[in-house]
Amino acid sequence: MDLKQIVEQRLQKAISQIQDNLESTGTNASRRTSQSLRLESSDFGFIIYGRKAFATVETGRMAGGIPKGFNDIIKQWIKDKGISITQIPYKRKESENWRPKYSVSERSLNIAAGAISFTIKKSGTSLFRKGGRKDIFSNVFNDALPEIKKDIQIEIIKQIKLTL
Repeated sequence: MDLKQIVEQRLQKAISQIQDNLESTGTNASRRTSQSLRLESSDFGFIIYGRKAFATVETGRMAGGIPKGFNDIIKQWIKDKGISITQIPYKRKESENWRPKYSVSERSLNIAAGAISFTIKKSGTSLFRKGGRKDIFSNVFNDALPEIKKDIQIEIIKQIKLTL
């Protein structure tokens, strides 16, 4: 086996472990983050690609500006996570002159998403406020790198012995 194959196999295994960690920690509601991971090789080495904000699965999102359409992202997250929302009925009764723009469930989802979005904008996510975690990808790479190094050393020794 050549050295490139050894590294590629170990990195593919690391990606699988990261995907397992996303699943087992409940950090994979939509599976888009998990499915975004891919390994590419070149003459210069390997790169593991993921979604733009991939690191936030360990660090959380700090307070500050939010992207356009963030409420819609949060609404989808609520649905993907299966979070139940308290239904907030309209106080006003429907009449000939007034019909609500949203159903009670749509309105309630909008209110919840707006509140979550506001909290993230002002304070960051709860994961960020707690200081983050190291059990999604950091631990995988910390374990994989010494293993890759060891495998490469073993393969080089084998190749040297074959030439002697």
